[in-house]
Amino acid sequence: MPTVDRIRPIEQGARPTLRETARAIAARELTCVDLAKSCIDAAEASEPDIHAYTFLDPEGALRRARALDAEIADGGYRGPLHGVPIAVKDIIDVEGMPTRAGSQVLSEATTSRADSEIVAVFRKLGAVVMGKANTHEFAFGATTPPTRNPVDPRAIAGGSSGGSAAAVAAGSARLALGTDTGGSVRLPAALCGIVGFRPKPRPDIGMGGIVPLAPEYDQWGLLAETANDIALIWRALAGDDKDDAGPASPPFVVPEDIAATVSGIDDEVAEVFAATAARIANARVAIRRTTLPDLREIMPSRMALQLRQVLQEHRAAGWWPAARDLYGPETRHNLDIAESQEALDLSDARGHVRAFDVVIDGSFRDDEILILPTTPVAAPDFEETTRIALADGERHPLVKLLALATLPFSRPSLASLTIPCGRTARGRPVGLQLVGRDETRLLRAGIGVEEALR
Repeated sequence: MPTVDRIRPIEQGARPTLRETARAIAARELTCVDLAKSCIDAAEASEPDIHAYTFLDPEGALRRARALDAEIADGGYRGPLHGVPIAVKDIIDVEGMPTRAGSQVLSEATTSRADSEIVAVFRKLGAVVMGKANTHEFAFGATTPPTRNPVDPRAIAGGSSGGSAAAVAAGSARLALGTDTGGSVRLPAALCGIVGFRPKPRPDIGMGGIVPLAPEYDQWGLLAETANDIALIWRALAGDDKDDAGPASPPFVVPEDIAATVSGIDDEVAEVFAATAARIANARVAIRRTTLPDLREIMPSRMALQLRQVLQEHRAAGWWPAARDLYGPETRHNLDIAESQEALDLSDARGHVRAFDVVIDGSFRDDEILILPTTPVAAPDFEETTRIALADGERHPLVKLLALATLPFSRPSLASLTIPCGRTARGRPVGLQLVGRDETRLLRAGIGVEEALR
C-alpha cells in the first residue's frame, strides 16, 4: 500500500506560479534545465506510488530544455510557456512517443509520427513534454487505474485524465493536457486538488491527432495549479503574452437547492460548497439563486447519445469487435451495451437533451457565472472503483455519480472550470465548478474566487 508520507502534493503557494516561473526564465534567473530537473526529481519520488505516466522521457525533456536555454541566451524568448514541463494524456499524439490510450488493444502501437494539433501549438510556444500521462481506457471512465491520488494514494485520481491531474498535483509536470467529453478534465482535477479547464471548441486548435471518444462532445482541456496559471496559458494560445491577468467579480448564480440539483451529494461536499458560496458573498460579489432541475434527469439520454458515438468510432477504427477480448471489462461492457441498443431510435434522447439544454441556458445570463460542486463526492478509496455507498444506504455507480455535475455542462456552447475550494475531514479535496459562456470572463472569475478563498 502506498504511504501518504512519501508523496508531497502541491499546497497553496508551495511552488512558484507559472507567471512567476515565466518571469524568472525570461530574466535568466531560472534555467529551463533546472525547471525540467525539478519535475524529473518529483517524478522519481512519486511515480513508484502514483503511476501518473505510461511513458516518461527525462532524457528527451532535458535535451529540449537545453535547446530552449540556448534560445534564451540568444534572445529568443518564446513567451510564458518557454521551458514549461507538461504531461500529455495518452490519447493525444506526441511525435516520437507511443499512443496506447490506456488499452491492450493498442499495446503494440508504434511511436507517433507527428504531434497532435494541440501538442504542436504547445511545442511551438516552448513547452517541454515530460511524457504521456495515464488515461482511463480510451478515455471512457472516471478512475484511471492504476493511477493514484497524490493528495492521498489510498484514493483514486479520477478520470479519464487521471494521470494528467496526478502529474500536476505531484509536481512531475507544471501543466498538463487532457481531454474532456463529460468531465474528464474537471473530475480528476477536482479530486486531486488542482485546476481543470474545459474551453469551448477553437477553430484554430482542433482535435486532430487525438483518439476520439464521442466527437460531438470531445474537447481538449488544460490542468494546472491555479486559475491564474490557466489564464496565462489561455492568453498565450491566443498570441497574447501580456502579463496582465487580473481577477473579476461577475454576477454569480447558485442552485436554489443544491441537494435537489446534485442528487446524492455528500454532506461534507455540500457543506464545503455552502461555505464557499458564503465566502464569495462576503467578498461583496453579487450572487443570486436560481432553480435548476435534477441533473440526473439528463444522464440516460446523454449517455445513450455518447455510447452510440463511441461504438461508431471503435468500429470505424477496426478495433471493435475484432479486438473485443483485449478490451478491459468496463469498456467491453459499455460497448456491449452500445451494441445491444444499436437498433434504438435516439431522436427522443436527442430531443430530451436539447430541451434540457434550453432549461440550463435559461438559468443564467451571458454575463453571469454558474457555480456548483464539481463532483458530488470527494475522491473515493481506490478499492471503490465501480460503486460507492452514500448516506442514503444505496451503492451508486461511481462513473455516473462522479460525472453528475459535469456532464450536463459538457457541450460546445459552454466553458467550465474547476478550482479547489476546501477539503473533507479525511483531507480529500473538494472542487468548485464555474460555468460560463466566455472563457476570459470565466477565468478571471476563477482568479477572483481563488483570491476570495485565500
